[in-house]
Amino acid sequence: MTSEIKYDNKVKWLQYQINRNSLFTNYKVSKFSNEVSAHCTFCQILASQQPKIELISHLFTQCTPVKKLWEDVSCWLDNLNVYPPLDEKTLIFGCHDQLSSAIPNSVVFHVKYYIWLMKQKEGLPEISGFLKYFKSKLFDLQNAYLHLNKLYLFDCWANIYDSLFNQ
Repeated sequence: MTSEIKYDNKVKWLQYQINRNSLFTNYKVSKFSNEVSAHCTFCQILASQQPKIELISHLFTQCTPVKKLWEDVSCWLDNLNVYPPLDEKTLIFGCHDQLSSAIPNSVVFHVKYYIWLMKQKEGLPEISGFLKYFKSKLFDLQNAYLHLNKLYLFDCWANIYDSLFNQ
């Protein structure tokens, strides 16, 4: 699926690293850097809970603030009549029965990239931050299609784009 991601190389690279299990999570980095804890960045921020080891599956699907983000994204999408399957396998690898450019896969890939950005910034992922991030990505996508004189390719995003700009 990563070869089909043509619109955002950073998202493509992240998904490629996830697929190969080569993403430098805290667990992997702690193996060669003593200064880095193997525990989840988000769990450490939420000192009220026992930190878990930061594996790909934990970081993108099992961590408490990430679960909350996926629930919020699901509710937002439900209001727009978009229903991606949000099981753990799909959240990690995407929907294999659809193109990577399809709305459900694009949203899943961008949520993961947003989670990764928040991990790097050592902040918690929240729906308001994701919607702001995704709004800018859709704005860029619309401008790219406009520049290519292929704005009709953006039509499938119109409902989501309008909802983001009307908030």
